[in-house]
Amino acid sequence: AKTQKAIMDVIPAYGSALNPVDVTAQVLNEAEGFSKVLQVMVESPAIDALVIVVTMIVGEPGRQMAEDIVRMSRRTRKPMTVAWTAGDRVMGDNLKVLVEGGVQFYRSPVRAVRAMGSLMNYSKFREGRLAQGRPQDASSPGSTTREAALALLAGADRSLTEHQSKELLHLYGIPVTKEDVAKTEREAVQVAETIGYPVVLKIDSPDILHKTEAGGLRLNIQNRVELIRAYNEVLENVRAYNPAARVNGVLVHEWVGDGAEVIVGVNNDPLFGPTVMFGLGGVFVEVLKDVSLRVAPLSRDDALEMMRQTKGFKVLAGARGKAKADTHAVADVLVNVSRMALELEDQIRELDINPLMVHPEGQGVRVVDALVIKN
Repeated sequence: AKTQKAIMDVIPAYGSALNPVDVTAQVLNEAEGFSKVLQVMVESPAIDALVIVVTMIVGEPGRQMAEDIVRMSRRTRKPMTVAWTAGDRVMGDNLKVLVEGGVQFYRSPVRAVRAMGSLMNYSKFREGRLAQGRPQDASSPGSTTREAALALLAGADRSLTEHQSKELLHLYGIPVTKEDVAKTEREAVQVAETIGYPVVLKIDSPDILHKTEAGGLRLNIQNRVELIRAYNEVLENVRAYNPAARVNGVLVHEWVGDGAEVIVGVNNDPLFGPTVMFGLGGVFVEVLKDVSLRVAPLSRDDALEMMRQTKGFKVLAGARGKAKADTHAVADVLVNVSRMALELEDQIRELDINPLMVHPEGQGVRVVDALVIKN
């Protein structure tokens, strides 16, 4: 009522202060009439957003109106869209004023209203997702998990090793392979026998990001003899590939059996913040670019919907008689990754889990390889 009265104090009695507000042609023809009404609406706590519909206002009055809109848009955080129905030739420089002023501009009132409606719906959706997706203990600077993560990151290079990346993921409840870094043949044998054969060997070095290229990878090692041979081959290959590389040792981890390979990633976008990516491995990502994206945080429903959006989801759902994969375990990973990305938003630039091995329903998932890059 207070806002309506303030509007009626400016516009004639035959105008309307209801929604939509009709300021009348009389106000538009006055030098400051439109500006006064717009100021009332921008400053009113009862109004959350504005859609301004302008018809054939051209020439100097049109220019003044465009400048008023730009000026008011810079004074408020309320979303504002403009529908100006005059054509380009008639509008002249008025369009340029709006565009250069960063005002969202549409040719038709229908499109302007639809755009604002979509923005409002997204805002409500995001509020609900924030309530669902952020765990109770998340984003607290003093949380034990965050403190441990910060300590781990502080001791790492800009690109974390695979083992460090997995340790970070493990802190946030994301299942990783059983593993340890061995600095000698003897340690490698001890780790392998503790885990149980078969195992995988990988070079552990902050300077070797692409292990296959460097010859720093051996798969499906079945026994002690194969292990010792593979251990020495990996070290020799890496020395030849990059003599200056810093080598922490050789990572020994369990061999993960058959399953569906998926990729989970995070990119800390300067505009949107942490953005989570999901896709199936192999041809689905490399050739078809079949991925889905969401801005963190994610609820479990978000994660499941994100997976269903990919064409490759049918593979996980048990296409052509194959066993259904543990999609709920994948959803848990996506939620926890989004939580980690938010808590460490100021620390992490990128995360790449490739692959996340997905076992049949009820049997969970394992991170087989991962890379974290710090800000």
